[in-house]
Amino acid sequence: TPYAVLEPVEVDGVIVKQATLHNFEDLARKDIREGDYVIVRRAGKVIPYIVGPIVERRTGAEKVYTPPRTCPACGEPVVQTPGEVAIRCINASCPARLNRQVEYFAAVMDIEGLGEQTARLFVEKGLVHDVADLYFLTREQLLALEGFAEKSTENLLQAIHASKDRPLAQVLTALGIPYVGSVVAGILADHFGSIDALMEASEEDLQQLEGIGPQIAGSVVQFFRSEANRRLIAKLKRAGVRMEQERREAEEALPLAGLTFVITGTLPTMSREQAKAWIEARGGKVTDSVSRNTDYLVVGDAPGRSKYTKAQELGIPMIGEEDLFRLAEERGGGRP
Repeated sequence: TPYAVLEPVEVDGVIVKQATLHNFEDLARKDIREGDYVIVRRAGKVIPYIVGPIVERRTGAEKVYTPPRTCPACGEPVVQTPGEVAIRCINASCPARLNRQVEYFAAVMDIEGLGEQTARLFVEKGLVHDVADLYFLTREQLLALEGFAEKSTENLLQAIHASKDRPLAQVLTALGIPYVGSVVAGILADHFGSIDALMEASEEDLQQLEGIGPQIAGSVVQFFRSEANRRLIAKLKRAGVRMEQERREAEEALPLAGLTFVITGTLPTMSREQAKAWIEARGGKVTDSVSRNTDYLVVGDAPGRSKYTKAQELGIPMIGEEDLFRLAEERGGGRP
C-alpha cells in the first residue's frame, strides 16, 4: 500500500508525518505528485489520508509517481492480479514478509513449538532466509539460541521432520499463494496430483476446475512463474518435503483412473449427469471444456461446435458412448 511522507503538520490536534494513499489507482486518479502541497484529513479522526493536491501551488518541479515494477525489499517483479488494484510481491522468500511467512508456514504444516516469537528469532539470527531453511536447521544452531534446551530442541527438530510428510494440499496452503486456502489447495492437489504438474498448468487448465475462477487461476500461474518461488520449491524438494498426492490403492485400481474426459452432445443411453457419475465412479475425471489435459472427448448427437473444434485442433481422441464402455472394459472395468 503506498503512503505519503509529509512535512510534519498538525491535524485535529495530532502531528501527522505520513498518510495513506490507499492504492496506486487512487494515487493516479487524484493526480498526487511528489513535491505536491496536499490536503490532509483523518478518517474517523484516526487514520490520516490525502484528500488531494493543491494544484494552484504547483511550481512545475513536481514529479508524477510511477508504480514500482520490482519489490523494493527483494528485487523480484511485482504482479497485479486481474480485477484488482493492489500490486503485490509474490516472492515467498521476500525479507519484508519473511517473519509472517515462516510463522504461517509452521502453523499450516503443524510444526508444534514454532510460533511467532520463534519464527522472528530464527529470522533475526539469520538462520532462516526462506521457509525451506527450517528443514536444514541443526541441533547445534538451536542450542546456541537463548531459551533452547536439549528437550525443546529435540522436540522442535522432530516436529519439523514430521512435517515433511504432510499431504500435498497442506503444502500448497502453507506456501501462501494468494487466494489459495485449504479448499482450493485440495482441489488443485486432487486434480494435478503433484506440484510439478501444477507448476506447468496454464490459466485455461486451472479454470476448467470447479471452484477455480480467473482470479485464482491467475494468482497460481503468477506464483509459479516466479523464479524465486521455483527455487523455493526445488529447495523444499531437496529437504524431503512431499510434493505429490498420496494415491489410495483403491483409486489407482479403478479402470479410468488418471484419465480426463469432456462430454458433448446427447449420448444414446445416459444423460450427461449419468455419464459423468459413471466415469467418476471408475476413477476418471470430467471437465467442462477441452484442453491439452483432456484425454478423450465423448461425443453424442448434436455435439457442441466449440468443444468438437477444439478437440480437433489439439488432436484429442473423440469416442462415442460404446467406445467409452469398451475402454473401461479393456482397463478392467465393467459396463453399466
